[in-house]
Amino acid sequence: MNSLANKYSNTEAAKDILSNEGFVPATPLLISADMLTGGSCFVWEIDTLLEELDDLDCLPEASNRDRLLASIALLLNPGFLWDAQGFMCVAQSITGKLAVPELWEPLSPAAIAYTVKEIESLYSKYKGLNNLDALYAEEPKIYMAGCCANSGLAKLPTNLMSICSNQFNRMYSLPNSLEDELANSVQLRKHEEVDAYLKCMHNLRSKFMSKLK
Repeated sequence: MNSLANKYSNTEAAKDILSNEGFVPATPLLISADMLTGGSCFVWEIDTLLEELDDLDCLPEASNRDRLLASIALLLNPGFLWDAQGFMCVAQSITGKLAVPELWEPLSPAAIAYTVKEIESLYSKYKGLNNLDALYAEEPKIYMAGCCANSGLAKLPTNLMSICSNQFNRMYSLPNSLEDELANSVQLRKHEEVDAYLKCMHNLRSKFMSKLK
């Protein structure tokens, strides 16, 4: 794993980001830890990393800590691309939920769409891959599609269409008029909520990233 520590310089901002008590997206969290450990966060044991951050007085609070560790794990082990349970746990951590592998939980379409976006952000920064759509296997595709169908969406969020359209179409029972269904005020509001959430999270990530330069 190539460290990005030499591409960012504001270590004080990195400490502030890691010690922030609010929600911090995965990308700025990981880059902050990368900066402060000189890339060692990718090779240290979890306990060693957390002890180092504690010594630096910037140990993240519980939810951000889980998100940081999940970010490291998904870069080192891309199992989420072919294992539905792995993707679910990554999505839970990235969106601020407690990851419980033993319990299957349907996440919201917004959470699924945002998870895909944040994973792409991490892989773009660290591996130069801007789009992972073609790499997802059937299991996580079924999980993503199932979450969207379970929420009552008649159409997938835009950034999921190229990933799990076939799986979604197998689950969703077409109404007599799909055009009328898509124009339904409830459907429009659901998609507006997803778009608003994605925009909010994108702006939040950008805000934190701008502080690290």
